[in-house]
Amino acid sequence: MTLTEMILAVSMLSILSTALVGLLANSRADFELGRRRSNLVQETAQALSFTNRILRQAVSIHSVTGPSDTVGSLSFSDANAVVYDLELNIGTNTLYYGPTGSPSELANNITALTFTCLDHSGNILSAPVDVAEITSITLQITATNPTDTDISFSLSNQVWLPIDPPAIVINEIMYNPPGIINESLNEWIELYNNTHHDLDLTGWQLWTDSDAYSEELIAHPTAGDGTTTLGPGEYAIVTAPGTQFFSELLTNGDYETGSLSPWTDSGAWTITSDAANGSSWAATDSTQGSAWIQQSITIPSGYSSCLISFWEYADQEKKCTLTIEIRDINDTLLETPYSAQMSKNWTQHTVSNSLGFGQTVKLIFATTNTTNNKPLFLDEVSATVSRGDPNALCLAVDDNVNQSIGNGLDDTSTTITLTDGANEMDSVTYDDSWGGDGDGTSLERIDPNGPSSGADNWTLGPVYGTAGAAN
Repeated sequence: MTLTEMILAVSMLSILSTALVGLLANSRADFELGRRRSNLVQETAQALSFTNRILRQAVSIHSVTGPSDTVGSLSFSDANAVVYDLELNIGTNTLYYGPTGSPSELANNITALTFTCLDHSGNILSAPVDVAEITSITLQITATNPTDTDISFSLSNQVWLPIDPPAIVINEIMYNPPGIINESLNEWIELYNNTHHDLDLTGWQLWTDSDAYSEELIAHPTAGDGTTTLGPGEYAIVTAPGTQFFSELLTNGDYETGSLSPWTDSGAWTITSDAANGSSWAATDSTQGSAWIQQSITIPSGYSSCLISFWEYADQEKKCTLTIEIRDINDTLLETPYSAQMSKNWTQHTVSNSLGFGQTVKLIFATTNTTNNKPLFLDEVSATVSRGDPNALCLAVDDNVNQSIGNGLDDTSTTITLTDGANEMDSVTYDDSWGGDGDGTSLERIDPNGPSSGADNWTLGPVYGTAGAAN
């Protein structure tokens, strides 16, 4: 090998050696970069996983930052009523979690923490977040390497909260009844039992934001069966104590005046002391063949039902029939809500008619007697229109000077709050822009599991509403 060739060989070895050293150095740097990135990803993923698990323990959310706040914080209670905080200290880039007042480090190198809360319909809740409307939270954590800010990434996950649906919700509101001078005795609020079991509302309270005191729910003094227990999937109507749920359309339906007036009859009906339920008087007829007794009544429009209740019996069973007819003033038959054989003993019946609303009609009790002058009897006759479904639970606010309904629900806007005596169960802030302002329609909730406040989950009901019945 010549001297020139030796010099070239040495030069080549030097070049190769320099390149190899550089290659090895780059490999070590890439390896170290990958190691740091991997460690950061692993630590942040563990923090996100842990955060998801703890959020699933939330029974109620107390406060949470909005979706544009990257220095997030959240406070919630678990099943044991312990309050926990999850928050980012941006000064130290440290994520903290633990009971309020004594949180511990959960993760380091966290440079952003964002909570995006969604409602029942999937809408993003903006700040300030109404915690009552939260059904899920999308949590995003951003981590950055402290010595190399190019190493930064974000991880996110959506958590559905295991918060139970509301047990009792405010389901319908009649805040501006149609054509009524005394609104306070015609306003009502409907509650709905959203559970699968009975709930006793004894001790529950209701008030509006204009009230000085909360008002306890009581059994309605003149309507209903005296109970405060609401069955699963059933409705309760809450009114002022003086509200009359049922308006009687008949006069002297119990004949306790000692006369038939203002009833008219086929000519042989009289008064007898053989009355039902220990009362003093009843109506009787012994005519063989056909007979009738009737009274004209005006059935107002806008009501959900007209109930006809009566007691009857015939001295000889299976020999007499009783038929109820509804006829207009021109004697045109509108409806026959009842026709059957009369009973041997005093028996009560209740039927409803669906025609004749908004007009004056004749309520006729027609009899056919095939006996030889044996008497038949009629007593305690009632025809009533109801402000709500007759099967609904009837409640009232307790009688004090600050009645939320008795003083009149505001015709513009107010907040109605329902509690179980200790905890808020539901709260609705309605506004006349939602409807029902002066036209007598009610406000009806669309979804009992949806948000309480906000027009999107409320719609207009019919004029007079659907108190005590499904919306």
